[in-house]
Amino acid sequence: MSAVALRLCGSKCDTLRTFSTNPPVKGNHQCHHTCGCACLQVWEWFRFRILSSTEPIGSLEIFAGPAMDPRIAHVASFIRNNYHRRLTLTDMADTVNLSRWRLCHLFKESMGTSPERYLTKVRLEKARQLLETEFLTVKEVMNRVGIADASYFARSFKSAYGVTPGKYKDGSKER
Repeated sequence: MSAVALRLCGSKCDTLRTFSTNPPVKGNHQCHHTCGCACLQVWEWFRFRILSSTEPIGSLEIFAGPAMDPRIAHVASFIRNNYHRRLTLTDMADTVNLSRWRLCHLFKESMGTSPERYLTKVRLEKARQLLETEFLTVKEVMNRVGIADASYFARSFKSAYGVTPGKYKDGSKER
């Protein structure tokens, strides 16, 4: 089991430098952004690690720094671990004993998006990964990531990646 420690400051920095090798992720490290925010690049590396990991997503953990509410980190982890289920805002809010409104407010403040959009993003990223690596039909992928409406799935996937899931799957076979 892997554990990755992140320290997020919650800054709205748009500057992002990439690591050429595995970044140091344990403890407090100096920020490499020009604005002085804390390690958005580590967050991006961690996000990549979750999506490319062969380990179950639940085995990777986030340890939120003081600027990120631990309840929001828990909800984000809950979403990543349960994206395949039918999740409602009430389900998410109940995991951290918050009202739906308060969860939405805190989540948007910390993550920059709503819980529902974050869930859709996680589902689409997982669908993309499955289309690239598994020999599944688009309908099987759609069902595995918890999306029931084929039209919605195709529209959302095309909006996120610029091609339909079927064309993406055909294109990944050629690689």
